[in-house]
Amino acid sequence: MHITLPLASVLLFLTTLMFLVGLQVSLPDILAIARNYGLLARSLLANVVVFPILAVLLMAAAPGVPFLPRMVGAAKGNLTFAIDLMIVLQVVSVVTTPVTLNMILPVEDAVKVPVLRTITTLVLFQLLPLALGMLVRQRAPQHAAAIAKPVRALSTLGLIGTLVFFIVPHLNVFAQVAGGGALTFMLLLVVVAWPIGWILGGPEVSIRKTLAIGTSLKNVGLCLLIAGREFSGTGVAAVVMSYFLIGAIANLVYAKYLGRGPEQGMVEAPGRPS
Repeated sequence: MHITLPLASVLLFLTTLMFLVGLQVSLPDILAIARNYGLLARSLLANVVVFPILAVLLMAAAPGVPFLPRMVGAAKGNLTFAIDLMIVLQVVSVVTTPVTLNMILPVEDAVKVPVLRTITTLVLFQLLPLALGMLVRQRAPQHAAAIAKPVRALSTLGLIGTLVFFIVPHLNVFAQVAGGGALTFMLLLVVVAWPIGWILGGPEVSIRKTLAIGTSLKNVGLCLLIAGREFSGTGVAAVVMSYFLIGAIANLVYAKYLGRGPEQGMVEAPGRPS
């Protein structure tokens, strides 16, 4: 793989972010949601079936945004379930992302996204950093906090580089998105995702909040990596960034709205032993 500055920025952002997530979770955390088969099935239905069918966008193929717990915290949702959901979606995306891409993209674009290479990308730059972070947490928990500080700084540097390298060269695409109906369409997709997750979240309010936000947000790092590798020189990456920015702002407002008043619902996710 030819590493350009934009791709290097995305790789730095994605790998360090996944490593940070790994420093915060353990294998029991990942397995917790799997014990509640109904909730797991509804979560997968919302994120890898219903929303991709409606969206038909590259972003729709990459569930499991790494900063979901922060958004859920603002909404006073279920933080434990947010972490479980984030990890489970990122793990299953190794299988679902290549399949979804080849289903929702036009034929001429789908052939540009090789399944094997996409799976390799997911394993190397998403699951491997996650596993390494979990290993550090298990073997040297006393050093996890100290390690997290410089890694978080690197992640921020990668995010800044990603914003600069993917936005500045494609300002014309952003202008087209802002001036046309694409902006409205993206915002509509974000809003439509909320009731999908809310309804499929079940009776518990804190779970509903979490799944609503989780269904709307997508893994921008992974999408930019795919866009930069498979659609280099096009405006695909700019469209991904547009959806990310719109989704982040809209979900922040939505989270603040959901988080008004006293905290509701359980702290622990269903299926997790106390």
